[in-house]
Amino acid sequence: TLPAGVSAPVLRREATALYREVSESGRSRVVFDCSSVDLMDSEDLEELGRMGQVLRMMGRSALVCGLRPAVAFTAAVLDVDLKALEFVGTLDEIDAQRSHTH
Repeated sequence: TLPAGVSAPVLRREATALYREVSESGRSRVVFDCSSVDLMDSEDLEELGRMGQVLRMMGRSALVCGLRPAVAFTAAVLDVDLKALEFVGTLDEIDAQRSHTH
């Protein structure tokens, strides 16, 4: 879960540890739960997109859930590249997808 005050510097600081953890654990996907995040600016969104790109290059997928309308609107208006990310409404939807594939 991303904290309410998430920012690009926080994401950058946490990214290296995340990549190492994903690599060592063999997890196939990472879920970024944004449900507690009210606002993200273009720098924050671009950093999240970069993290998705790195994860994709590692052969993993990155899902974003709980994106608030204001954050989605900001990303769309500023045309932030988030193509490396997959979007799902809620954690429950991710759990439902998981139960259908197992």
